[in-house]
Amino acid sequence: MRDTCLQRLWRRVAIWFECTNRFRKVYGIMAKQHDFAEKVRKGTEERGSRCPKCGTIRVPILYVQSVRSAHQSYRFNSQRMQVCKCNEKEIYA
Repeated sequence: MRDTCLQRLWRRVAIWFECTNRFRKVYGIMAKQHDFAEKVRKGTEERGSRCPKCGTIRVPILYVQSVRSAHQSYRFNSQRMQVCKCNEKEIYA
């Protein structure tokens, strides 16, 4: 009985995981253990970069603009932008 391609793939994945687990056991490599204080600190820290003008944290958004094409149909231009207090009115207006 022949194995299917998916069965061979799963067998290779299982062998790979077994080898990596043996390597970790032999060399003592394990995942870094986090205590509760580290988890709280990571959850409460501010994400993103600060704006040099206003000092607030920039929030990444996807700005989508509908544009009429030459064929009289609509297409959508999308841009990733950083929004803060000083450019908020320009973007959301």
